[in-house]
Amino acid sequence: MFCKAAIRSTKLFAALIIVLVASCKSSQKSTAPQTVQLDEPLANDKTLLWQVSGNGLTQPSYVFGTIHVIKSEDFFTGQNVLKKLRQSENLVLEMDLDNVRSMEVAAASILPDNKTIKDFVDPDDYLLLESFFADSLGYPMALFKTAYARLKPFFLQQMIYIRFLGDNVMSYETEFLEQTRDQNIKVIGLESLNEQLSFIDVMSIEEQYEGLLRAIRESSQQNAYLDTLVEAYKDKDIHKLYELVASNDEFKDISNTLIDERNQNWVPKLENAFRSGRTFVAVGAGHLGGEKGILQLLRDRGYEVVPVTMD
Repeated sequence: MFCKAAIRSTKLFAALIIVLVASCKSSQKSTAPQTVQLDEPLANDKTLLWQVSGNGLTQPSYVFGTIHVIKSEDFFTGQNVLKKLRQSENLVLEMDLDNVRSMEVAAASILPDNKTIKDFVDPDDYLLLESFFADSLGYPMALFKTAYARLKPFFLQQMIYIRFLGDNVMSYETEFLEQTRDQNIKVIGLESLNEQLSFIDVMSIEEQYEGLLRAIRESSQQNAYLDTLVEAYKDKDIHKLYELVASNDEFKDISNTLIDERNQNWVPKLENAFRSGRTFVAVGAGHLGGEKGILQLLRDRGYEVVPVTMD
C-alpha cells in the first residue's frame, strides 16, 4: 500500500523496523568451524544465495539477499541457506541489532525543537494524515495528536508499513539470529543506527512528508508495486529487484546515496569479514544486483562470485 514511501524501509532501512517490532539477542558458544567444499554453481542466476571464493580466501563465504520484513506466508529460505549460515563464523547484517537500544531509536524518531507535523505541512495535509491514521489504520486519534504527530516521517512510514503487513510477519534478520543463537558466530553490523538515519536525512523533513502524503494518496498503485516487488523476490530475481528499486520515481533521485554509496562503503568491511573466517552476509536483495551492486563490486576486486542453490 505504501511501497513508494516505504521502499527505503523494505529494501534499505528495514533493520530499523526490526528494532521497532522485534527483540533478538544472539548468544555465543564455542564450536569448531567446519570445512566445507565449494558448491557447484547454478546454470542461471535465479537464487538469493551467492558463493564468494578465490582472491586468497581459504574458506568460501556467502551472500544472501533479504526482504527485511515480509508476510509469514511469503517467507522462505532453503536447507542450503540454513546450512551455510550455521557453518559460518561471522553473520554480517546491515545493522547489528544487539547494539541498538530502544531508547536510542525512540530519541531518534522525534522531530526537533518540540515541533509537530503541523510545522511542516499545511492544515489540509495534516487532517489527511490524522484521518488516515485513525480511519484507515485504526490508531486512536487522540494518540496521534499527542504522540504520533511528533514523529519524523520515516517512523510514521514504519508504522504504516507494519500495520499494512498485518499481524503475521517474519524478519529474515531475526530468524537468522535465532538460527545462530547457540552457535559460535560473531554478529557484525555494516552500519550504525545514526549512519542509517543519516541516509534518510539527505531528504529534508518537508520532502519526506511530501513522499508520505503522496503514498497515502496513491495507495492503490503502491499496493500493486509492493506486490510486484514481493513476487520478484519469491522468483529469486535479484536483477528485477534492483531494477524495481532503482527505477522507482520517488527513489531514483537518491539511489546513488541510498544504494550505490552504501554498497561501496560495505565492500571493504565485507572483505575484512571474509578474511577473518567463513562469513554469511544477509542484506537487502536490492543491494545485490546491478553494475554497482555488491556482487559485481566483489567480482571487480577479484573474487569469484557465483549463484548456488538455496535448497
